[in-house]
Amino acid sequence: MYFFMEKYDTMILSRKKNEREKEMQDNKQSTKQRILLYLAICLMWFSIYVYVPTLSTYCEKMGASYMLIGTVLSSYGFVQMLCRLPIGILSDITKKRKLFMLLGLGFALASGAGFLVVKSPELLIFCRALSGFCASTWAIYMISFSSSFSEKEQAKALGIASSGMFVGQVPATFLGGVIAQIWGERATFIVAIITAVLGMLLFTKISEPVIREIQPLKLRSFLGLLKNKNLVFYSLMAVFLQIALYTGASGFIPNILRDLGANNFILGLATSFSTLPAIFSSALSGSFFKEKLGAKVSLLIAFFLMAATLVAMVFIEQIWLILGILLLSGLAKGLLQSLLNALAVMDVQPQLRSTGAAFFQSVYGIGMTLGPIIAGALADAYNMNVSFMVVGGITMLAFVCILCKQID
Repeated sequence: MYFFMEKYDTMILSRKKNEREKEMQDNKQSTKQRILLYLAICLMWFSIYVYVPTLSTYCEKMGASYMLIGTVLSSYGFVQMLCRLPIGILSDITKKRKLFMLLGLGFALASGAGFLVVKSPELLIFCRALSGFCASTWAIYMISFSSSFSEKEQAKALGIASSGMFVGQVPATFLGGVIAQIWGERATFIVAIITAVLGMLLFTKISEPVIREIQPLKLRSFLGLLKNKNLVFYSLMAVFLQIALYTGASGFIPNILRDLGANNFILGLATSFSTLPAIFSSALSGSFFKEKLGAKVSLLIAFFLMAATLVAMVFIEQIWLILGILLLSGLAKGLLQSLLNALAVMDVQPQLRSTGAAFFQSVYGIGMTLGPIIAGALADAYNMNVSFMVVGGITMLAFVCILCKQID
């Protein structure tokens, strides 16, 4: 009897040891997948942002009018406005999320290659639109990255994934300026192609993400989202934000800097300055600004600051002052993006929040589309100062809307 009991205990211990070893192996594999996917996120954003600092000035050099430059810049947001939601739904239906992420990088590669070979400024619209297809897969990256975390760690996982976006964008814009300064603007397109290829190669080592099954979205539930007043209101406020951003820091400020004598290095530095503060203001939006000042006051300050930075561009002619303006703009951008997103989905049912977030992102794509077109048309008809003044006034409309809104 003792012999059999000893044998049984040995079997139990051996089984537990095997289970522990398997768990350790699974954790090791999961960590490896997270690291690889995080690197893919960084490379994806790097590939479509490395040429952004000099893109508008490159268009101008090719003979594009301000209106055409605005159309090139707006095509990036227009495609996202149309494609974010359908791409997310298709990836959920097919469960081929790895394929969609690969396709996104393929579009990034095609975008860089297009910029490199086209000679007509009108065709630049198509090239920038391709990068919009790539950016439209961003939600799939976030969901795929968070799938390896527990339910309690979802907020943490999404925060880490979001940091990958900034880790890709900030070095891309800075190095893009350096590369353009040394080897010319076209060299940034080559770097974009190489980065996209590296991202695609990473996916040979990345497994298909396993997403927890959720109840399928019904048409009635989706239509119900459109009745959510907070979701619609804050999504529309995000449109004002994007109009401001794609007129200023992500729009025509590089052209102003070029007219003042800035080289490509300064253009890259300027774009980095408009992004770097957003990392900190975004991270502090809930823990500091919302808690200490309240959501309403925080939004009012940020929208006023955003409008003021646009109007200030009319009166400033020193490059170093414009760089300071971009730091303030970046601070407001991070605060507004985070708070508006959080407020938009705060009373959306948990099972519908992903769709609510996709709706929010699709709607603010309207602003990414309208901003450059409005500013470009006004600059061609009058001058760039009129563009900044008008868009500054449009941004103040959001300030007034927030002022009149009852926010708990």
